Amino acid sequence: MALSERESRILLAVEKELAASDPHLSKSFDILASSGPAIRHLLWGTAVLAVGIGALVYAIAVHSALIGAAAFMAMTEGAHLALPRPRLFRTIRLYRARQLDSHNIPDE
Repeated sequence: MALSERESRILLAVEKELAASDPHLSKSFDILASSGPAIRHLLWGTAVLAVGIGALVYAIAVHSALIGAAAFMAMTEGAHLALPRPRLFRTIRLYRARQLDSHNIPDE
């Protein structure tokens, strides 16, 4: 349900007041809001990993190499999903900045 314009203004005012009165709490809320995709990846990765382990146990029980291979791939993908994502663009930006700094060394 969408908020009315008045409710949006009130909510924004309360948010600004909270940020002004307790910046530490406001910052912690910002961190939690920005970590949503990471938590989602962790949950999905853990679920896929658990399904892969279950499929591996089933493959051992029925002596099926094909199901075992699929289970191993599922476990690998689950672990990959659960791992934190590298901040690729930030890394590239820092690398380029260092390259520019190394080329701008003043002659003595």
